[in-house]
Amino acid sequence: MHVKNEKGQVAIRRYRRSIEPFPVHIPPDKHYLFATKNDICIGWVDEEDVEAVFKVERGCCGTTTRQFYLADEMAVGEHRR
Repeated sequence: MHVKNEKGQVAIRRYRRSIEPFPVHIPPDKHYLFATKNDICIGWVDEEDVEAVFKVERGCCGTTTRQFYLADEMAVGEHRR
């Protein structure tokens, strides 16, 4: 189940925390910021861009890994606290 805000955006959790807000650009003109609060990094993404955000991968040592997934209600609650 998707957790949505009052604007209808979906809560997406980033696998890694960030000290600074973590920007994600979805071409041609969408920009999202993922912020860490209470050790949980979450961004709110328009529903039509969720799959594109999931495709943003992190590379290290010759491999790539997925870094975003749907946030559950517990994570969103902790993030909002």
